[in-house]
Amino acid sequence: EAIQTQFFYFVPKFVQGNPDIQQLFVFNILDTISQNMKEKYKLYIPVIYSLLYNNNDTQKMFVEMNHLNDLVPAIQSSDEQAIDFLIMLFSTSNNASKYRHFILGSELFQIVVTQARANTEKRSKFIRLLGWLIRGDSDLCALMTEATPTTNNANSNTPNSNLTATTTTLEIILRTAISSSDQEERNSSLFFIECYLIKSKVTPDFLAKTICQKIGIESSNMLLNFESKPNEVSSLLLIACD
Repeated sequence: EAIQTQFFYFVPKFVQGNPDIQQLFVFNILDTISQNMKEKYKLYIPVIYSLLYNNNDTQKMFVEMNHLNDLVPAIQSSDEQAIDFLIMLFSTSNNASKYRHFILGSELFQIVVTQARANTEKRSKFIRLLGWLIRGDSDLCALMTEATPTTNNANSNTPNSNLTATTTTLEIILRTAISSSDQEERNSSLFFIECYLIKSKVTPDFLAKTICQKIGIESSNMLLNFESKPNEVSSLLLIACD
């Protein structure tokens, strides 16, 4: 087992920048990785990243063989390497639009949504990942306006006093984009909104309606006190410009 572990540590360096070697390794070790991912994802995710990086063939093989589900334990644990891997896959692949079919209705997608809604340390990265997952897919975008149970946390940077158990993901991320005291959260939320608007079945008018109906009082107060809340007002105006 010690030798096998050292072998997997060695793989990323060996396959770097060599598509043929990447594909050869995928054929020979992907099943082994899949069978042991739950217990050893910290060891295997860097390996998978190196095998799929900048290689549309190995990426396609990984997704079409349903190996995205292997990442569930890592994503449940908010593993940063797993988040970065999924962002890489959905932001760089030429086939990303086809891969979104495999996450619709999946446990993996639901976990990402839950983590993006929750007030956790990795929330900013999950919101950005969620943006990449829904980008250009009207069915996934539609799920963002469905009511979903809300997770609250006392350590939140985002005011959640007005949230209910049926608050939509879109509304939560809109609030984060406008009200969060964390710059990274605001930036990730604005990116999510950009992705949402690309091919959503709703129009930008719906977004404006959501702001007015759900967080209208908060938005008005921000505009009235723009001198004391320049970051929040800037975020609100950026959303309006989109």
